[in-house]
Amino acid sequence: MDTFDDLLRFLNSVRNINYGGCAISALVMYRWLKKKKEKSKIVYCYQDKVSARENSKIKRKKIGQPCSCSHAILKYKNKYFDSNGIFNQTHRYSKKHVLPEAIVVRTINEAPTWNPEFNRDRIPLIMKKTNVDLTDILN
Repeated sequence: MDTFDDLLRFLNSVRNINYGGCAISALVMYRWLKKKKEKSKIVYCYQDKVSARENSKIKRKKIGQPCSCSHAILKYKNKYFDSNGIFNQTHRYSKKHVLPEAIVVRTINEAPTWNPEFNRDRIPLIMKKTNVDLTDILN
């Protein structure tokens, strides 16, 4: 992948990436940009305030059960992105917050409520095509 747009095009081609794999997609974008020395942030959007509260507690106190979010996106150059490109739907969510990479990994690995439509067997292909290490989320 030479450009961020190339990365987005590839991620968007992965079946159901935004239906249970959005946090993985956001993590890939974050790590890909990090390798390029670009700053970005992973943002979790929620329609459920309880899940937002639980993940905030983990962020502050480092304890609790990680929860999935309604949608995970990336903030980069003052714009929000998912694999479709620029994401202009943040107003649809009652709560959103930035989560550090380590907590995102925990939520991917430990939250029991991710949409099962995304097949995690696709993670090795995503790793190969993007050259982003995801071994910490391979179960």
